[in-house]
Amino acid sequence: MYLQGAVAVNSNNPSLRLLMWNIHSNFTLNPFKFFQPASNFKVACMGFTAQCFVANDKKCETVINLDDQFKGVSNNQAFILDMIGDDRAAMPRRYVRKNATNIYISRVSIGDCATAIRFRN
Repeated sequence: MYLQGAVAVNSNNPSLRLLMWNIHSNFTLNPFKFFQPASNFKVACMGFTAQCFVANDKKCETVINLDDQFKGVSNNQAFILDMIGDDRAAMPRRYVRKNATNIYISRVSIGDCATAIRFRN
C-alpha cells in the first residue's frame, strides 16, 4: 500500500490489534509517530519504506527502508500468525463450468509496456 503521510492511532486503545505490512509511506520519514510510551494497543509494522519530498534535503534523495516495529506484542511470531489466520485459511470458490480455468490476479502494477497481460486459448 502507498500511504500519503502517517497513521494516527488513539493511544488509549487496549482492544486494538493492528498488523501493517508492506507499506510505503510518502511525505514522512517517521510513519511510526503514533508509537507513544503510554500506548496500550498491540501493533506489528513490517516491511515499511518511507520517502519525503523536500527540495535539497539529502534525506529525501532515496527511499528509506525502516526496521520492523512491534508495540505491546510479547511474541512476534505468534501475533503475526494469529493476525493472518483468516487469510491463510481462506480458499477461493471453485468455478464450476466445465472446461474452465480459474485465474486469480492480485496486486499487480504494470507499466511502460505494449501488452501487460495476454490470455490466449
